[in-house]
Amino acid sequence: MSVTSEHTIDAILTNRELEVLALVAAGLSAKEIAQRISIAPRTVERHVENARLKMHARNRTHLVTCALIHGLLNASLQAELFLNSPYPGLAKAPPCLKGGQFATSI
Repeated sequence: MSVTSEHTIDAILTNRELEVLALVAAGLSAKEIAQRISIAPRTVERHVENARLKMHARNRTHLVTCALIHGLLNASLQAELFLNSPYPGLAKAPPCLKGGQFATSI
């Protein structure tokens, strides 16, 4: 059975859930996301949990993977969010990013 058939989307994610999901995929913590979009860290966690439940994902990593599979996020958007982050810890691109794109080989 394919991942897409096992993990169909019951409901469309809200704009805020998509925004938070994109920032999670960019590697930000709940606290960093909260500071960036001016909401409480607990609210960020609630948005992540709501998205996880709607996507039938097992954890945050699986949630991001499912979102990519379903076309809810794209790699270039994630790279842009990551590289344009105002946080000093995110100023340097990680090894998984090459030239603003996610690396396709390990």
